[in-house]
Amino acid sequence: MSKRKRRRNQKSPESTIQLSPSTKQKLLSGQQKSKLSPTDSNLSRSKASDELQLLEKYLDSDSILSTLNKQLDKLEQELNGIKRIYAHDIDRCLPFQKARWLIYEGILNLTETVTFHDYLDGNLFSKDIEARKQIRLGGQMLYDQGGMSDLHGMHDSLFWLFIPDAFESTVEFLWDGIGDWKA
Repeated sequence: MSKRKRRRNQKSPESTIQLSPSTKQKLLSGQQKSKLSPTDSNLSRSKASDELQLLEKYLDSDSILSTLNKQLDKLEQELNGIKRIYAHDIDRCLPFQKARWLIYEGILNLTETVTFHDYLDGNLFSKDIEARKQIRLGGQMLYDQGGMSDLHGMHDSLFWLFIPDAFESTVEFLWDGIGDWKA
């Protein structure tokens, strides 16, 4: 499993359920069902009940969050493969690989600031400005390398193969205005 540290957005205690990292991982992988009770948080009974229902709904082993986690793991493996090939020196990369490195790393950085509640709310547009700039720069590099083409360009299927489904529209939005790209 991934060992990325996850930073949390500042949320009020009323809207955040605090879980240990190992419990979060077990919940996301489907190995453990939520054992939270309304007394585990500062939420009102009805709000806690709603939270528990959401956890039950989205954290089973076949859930969309489990799929996202698998896709992020594949993305991280691909990024690590690119880094190994170029001895962890981005300046040695070919332009297409450099663009992939920047974008994939940017997406992984975005996931560090997106919380469980953001995901449930459909808010995958992170507040991490540096990660957003990195994804945009990578998109510009793809455009400079191959334009809008399917070969080393913005529509390259190898590039899109590793972008998690949940983050495709975020990448597309960040690329708005590069060449003929419209979000």
